[in-house]
Amino acid sequence: MDAPETLGKYKVESVLGKGAMGVVYLATDPDIERRVAIKTLLVKHGDDEDLLERFRREAKAAGALNHPNVVTIYDYGEDDGTPYIVMELISGSDLQKVARRRERVTVNESFRIIAQVLDALAYFHDAGVIHRDIKPANIVLLGNGTVKVTDFGIARQENSDLTATGMVLGTPSYMSPEQFIGEKLDGRSDLFSVAVVLYELLTGKQPFKGDNVPTIMYQVSHEEAAPPTKFNARLPGAIDNVMRKALAKKPDERYPDAQSFAAALKEVADGFGDREDGTFFSGTTLIAGGSDSSGPANEGATVIKPAGGKRAPLIIGVVVATVIVIAAWFAMSDTPEEFGTVAILSEPDKASVWLDGKSVGETPLELKLPSGAHVLTLRKQNFQDQEVSVDVEANAINDIYLPLTSK
Repeated sequence: MDAPETLGKYKVESVLGKGAMGVVYLATDPDIERRVAIKTLLVKHGDDEDLLERFRREAKAAGALNHPNVVTIYDYGEDDGTPYIVMELISGSDLQKVARRRERVTVNESFRIIAQVLDALAYFHDAGVIHRDIKPANIVLLGNGTVKVTDFGIARQENSDLTATGMVLGTPSYMSPEQFIGEKLDGRSDLFSVAVVLYELLTGKQPFKGDNVPTIMYQVSHEEAAPPTKFNARLPGAIDNVMRKALAKKPDERYPDAQSFAAALKEVADGFGDREDGTFFSGTTLIAGGSDSSGPANEGATVIKPAGGKRAPLIIGVVVATVIVIAAWFAMSDTPEEFGTVAILSEPDKASVWLDGKSVGETPLELKLPSGAHVLTLRKQNFQDQEVSVDVEANAINDIYLPLTSK
């Protein structure tokens, strides 16, 4: 699919990514010369009124919010039958991508991440908006340590009747018991999902896991999660009681709001101190570990810190209908100033990589390139080509992740 020259008043520069339901473009607002990301709904889906209404609702719900831990929505429009949302262009790495890169997240950093998510949710819930799909892929870590909550594709106002009774929306491993059976939800459902993410960060395991949705549904609805300290003995014992309450089956037995959950976690974190014990992401799960861990799980692992070395704003990540512009940057001390390093990952891997029209290898691949603009193309049999523009900054490692779409 060729990128249009414009969408509404916005000048389209390139395709950032494609998902099953839409495309995200890098564009510029000509009035104020601000670069933005524009998320569109594929035209073939445009005649699905429910999907179109959900797309409009995402713009309405998120556009009404203004919070440092929320991706900002600037505008909504339709161009020749193509609906689009104009949003903040962010550079960071969502927790799912962090998992795939096997980066290390300490216990204290886990608390800091979740505290920001809860701050955002407190704001959402006070405005009457439920997110409904809190999960690692929708939690983005920026280079300065800020967390952004993304993807309002199934968010809705608490008093909205748009979602039919019995319609299940969400990601099974992170859904609340009431979400599975289609009950009317409030903010406590989001808090259950946050607790699942935190449990995974702290222990290296999902509290409810199965090979199919019915198995996960049964565990979420009927089985108690094991105490986190069972899997990570370095955790403070007080975390067990906090997680037990946060993962309660009945909403009335959970924390009543995000502020209460955050206060309980702060008390645990304050008692834990400044220790750097943590967990390592590996694949789609986590491996419990710490600063003295050894073995393949922590080879090349990088501790996420609120601040780091020189940053290089880059590109791209796609998660179904929503796309997050992602990049990870780490300081380099031995690379000439006029060069930068680009680390390229794809899903699936072993995609051929073409740089500025020349074949340079297969993913995963690391290249040292002159700073400046380059065109990167990934090709793999039975998958659509992915072409993106890369602005390589000198003296930085630019980490690019590109999921491929089947033909």
